[in-house]
Amino acid sequence: MGVTWLQPSTHPELSEALVREAEAHFDVQFPAAWLALLRMQNGGYIEQQLVAVAEPVPDEARDYLADGFVSVNQFFGIDPDPDTEGSIYCTSYMTDEWDLPAGLVLLDGDGHTWLAFDYRSTRTDPAIVFVVADGGIIVPLASSFDDFLLKLTPYSSVFDEDGNRASLGRRGPSE
Repeated sequence: MGVTWLQPSTHPELSEALVREAEAHFDVQFPAAWLALLRMQNGGYIEQQLVAVAEPVPDEARDYLADGFVSVNQFFGIDPDPDTEGSIYCTSYMTDEWDLPAGLVLLDGDGHTWLAFDYRSTRTDPAIVFVVADGGIIVPLASSFDDFLLKLTPYSSVFDEDGNRASLGRRGPSE
């Protein structure tokens, strides 16, 4: 699955020094596939993608899904400037602000919901999870970032331009 960036990144070009600094800051090892994506462009908005959520989905999370899918609009980059939007370095602040569990590194989100690496039980090869801050709900999406990339489905293959369900799309949940 290819990612289409919608605009140039506002973050510096990804360097090994930035990666080492971020991995030391979070005390983790980032997935090679995510770093390869960031070497193309260090974060930013992408053409909207969807990831199907496997059942059972907690009732409290259903209101945040689009017909059984999580929407992915951007990938945070690596930029240590604390005032920069769209960087994984917002994780500490947002974890405190939204009372999120420790051990997540945020990849996308708006406060109420987040897409994150789940490092709660590992320091390498994290799963990807969808987090609903209201209620502290964590929904597994993929066992790894590689698996997550394979599950990405273009919005236009599931919904038409009016937001109506166009088709089940690939990897769609059962109805």
